[in-house]
Amino acid sequence: MTIAQRACATDTARPVTMWENEAVKGMALSCDKIHENNMDEIAALRARQAKYEASLPVDPRDVIKAVQDMMQPKSETYPDRFEESLHLSHALRPMIEMLDLSHPGPDRDALLWITDRIMFGLEDVQRNLDRIGDILGNPARVKRQAA
Repeated sequence: MTIAQRACATDTARPVTMWENEAVKGMALSCDKIHENNMDEIAALRARQAKYEASLPVDPRDVIKAVQDMMQPKSETYPDRFEESLHLSHALRPMIEMLDLSHPGPDRDALLWITDRIMFGLEDVQRNLDRIGDILGNPARVKRQAA
């Protein structure tokens, strides 16, 4: 039995506590208009997620092909931008050790550019890996939903 169910089971009128409200992400004490807006936004996000999940391949052969296309695009060895990020990350350490970065200047700007490239490249790889996980988990999800 939840805290809210226990509170309703008594005849005594009690206010919603701060902890109860926090447990439901502040929705218990929000005004109706905010609650409606949040529910509309939640419904839109849930619909977008359902559309995304419906777009994932289900047939095992299609799943394997989709993952292979992402892991080895255009017959490359690694996902897009992974190798670039890896090489840049190896170049970064000696650059940092040799540079005096205490003052703004072109060396510092170049180093920041390189770190941005690494970060953006790895974020791309992260998104692809997340999608690969979604694709690989999709047949099991579809099978569970059908049951």
